[in-house]
Amino acid sequence: MPNCGFLQVIIKPWNSLIMQMTCILNLKRFRIKIFTYVNKQGEKGGIMYFELAPARPDLVLKDIIKMAHPKLLKEYEFTFYEKLK
Repeated sequence: MPNCGFLQVIIKPWNSLIMQMTCILNLKRFRIKIFTYVNKQGEKGGIMYFELAPARPDLVLKDIIKMAHPKLLKEYEFTFYEKLK
């Protein structure tokens, strides 16, 4: 992905995969938002996305809408995803 200027949102499961992208050094220049779901864990240490998402596709969809169009769901808090810093 050498030219990532057209991207607005990246959704990746592992932080290390993001670091392998050739455009990672330019992400601040393009102001791309990167989200992951592996940092949110349940009570027993499992990843919330894998534990709950198959039963709650509505929440997955809300998370994706919040990523792409944050003004549509101003009050909504992410359930599965979080923005990488």
